[in-house]
Amino acid sequence: ISQKIIEAIFVNLKDLTLIDCLPDDLYTIDQHSKHLTKLQYLHVTFRKFKPDFDISYVGKNDIIINRLLFSGQMCTLHTIKIELNNGLSLYKCLIPHQSLRHVQIILRTIDDLYILLNGLIPNVESMIVQLSQSRILSCTRIVMDDMEYILGYMTNLRKLTLNIRDTPDSRFSNGLTMESILNKYVPHLCQFDYTMTHRISDTTLIEDFIRWTMKYIYYEIDNTKWIHIYSLPWPSTRQDKREIPIVNGQHDVSVTSDVKYALYTNNVNITRENELLEINKKFSQVHQLRTCLSIDIILPQRISKLILSVSSINSIPQPSIRHLIIERRLIDEKEINILARQFPHVNYLELLFPLEKDHFLRCFKTLFNFDSTTEKHFIWSEMICFHTVINYQQRNSIYTNEKLHYWLIQNTDLKFHSMPFYANCSNSMFSVWL
Repeated sequence: ISQKIIEAIFVNLKDLTLIDCLPDDLYTIDQHSKHLTKLQYLHVTFRKFKPDFDISYVGKNDIIINRLLFSGQMCTLHTIKIELNNGLSLYKCLIPHQSLRHVQIILRTIDDLYILLNGLIPNVESMIVQLSQSRILSCTRIVMDDMEYILGYMTNLRKLTLNIRDTPDSRFSNGLTMESILNKYVPHLCQFDYTMTHRISDTTLIEDFIRWTMKYIYYEIDNTKWIHIYSLPWPSTRQDKREIPIVNGQHDVSVTSDVKYALYTNNVNITRENELLEINKKFSQVHQLRTCLSIDIILPQRISKLILSVSSINSIPQPSIRHLIIERRLIDEKEINILARQFPHVNYLELLFPLEKDHFLRCFKTLFNFDSTTEKHFIWSEMICFHTVINYQQRNSIYTNEKLHYWLIQNTDLKFHSMPFYANCSNSMFSVWL
């Protein structure tokens, strides 16, 4: 094809898709890029090479792609899909692309993702990123510190899809930790699609998610124990790109089974004293306990969620409990103080307040009390989220969701809380996020 014909095609081109692309093909595009003055969509898929291919091709692809995207060219481009087999390598001195709005790309390492997020695509609206490896010359996989760093760039994020496979960091299976981090870094998040696999041992701490509905599957392959966590529904939308986990390079469809081994049961309902005393022997993976008994032993550290259906008065302190649900209705606000002494480190709390209006209000005041002498915020200083169920009369006295925030400030010491808080009432469930 003559140069003039190529130029005539390129000058009016708006969408360009290159499939099974070679470096020479990309070089041709680069040579005529100055004529792509109307290009809005670019999709490039590179040919998969054999293991013995010339490594210099990787560097050539990186150079050309970076020149096309981040050198001040193609200013009209707003959507890209770049599928480079080994991932694209970025560097800090690249010029930000101001018009890119939708990005789907394979990057080489997480460090390249840091560079991408650090102002390289400042006006991006949607982004799908796959990492070829965690870091160069390292077998280290993604850990929670990486996630916190990434989310720090996304304070206004509304939707997040996270697909993590064979991570060494057990915090990804700790629902309380995950939700605390999401609440801290992406407070406006409305949709969270999640799937994660993690190798577990008998000491691995697994805690439930509260805000986001998750499914937990336990299985074993070649004497290695695994947990698979995924959010529901799956898929959540047509755009949900999550996949089932890959173990040893193979898709293992068995993880979609609901069959659980008794040894790996993560929650248990105990109604007899002898079961409570043998909790370490019978249920080595349990992290959630439901019981109608008064607990007169110190629970194992791995048990972080407790659901009580009767009074726990006179029970000994349980420092491991981070998620506490009391299913019976409280008599008055004094019981809140008793519970706080028994479960001092609660992050997620669910109580049923008295129906009587004055007791109901006093319970709120007690829960969100600010002690000016010690400058301690609230009776549970580590609390992140609180839930209670209110009836129609109680809801009617507050009237609307818009008035919840004002009502809490007027009736509790939340007015002294230095950080913003979020309040919501949906289907009689009253929630406060701190």
